[in-house]
Amino acid sequence: MSIVRYQYVSAPRRRHPITVAYTAEETSDGLITVSMGLSFCHKMDHFSRQLGREIAQGRMEKVPHIIRIPLNRTQPVSFGKLVAQNIDSFVQDNSRYMSDSYRRI
Repeated sequence: MSIVRYQYVSAPRRRHPITVAYTAEETSDGLITVSMGLSFCHKMDHFSRQLGREIAQGRMEKVPHIIRIPLNRTQPVSFGKLVAQNIDSFVQDNSRYMSDSYRRI
């Protein structure tokens, strides 16, 4: 099992950052598979790093969002930075959809 990492993403119209728990693994087909879970803080809540991490990790384990990132070894970008940049842009572009998908669970 991979190490769980955490990232905080600022999104439009959100007072608090979105907490992302994720694991990333390089596959044999030259892609990076990222499995992630997110937690959203309501505008009336107090931001709690610990609670956000617990919720995001639980969602990652039960109902993960999966993205696959092409890995280009010719670019001078580290594995971790490439993953972080792709998570950031994916979450910013899809935060509304992802927030709604957790409400249906």
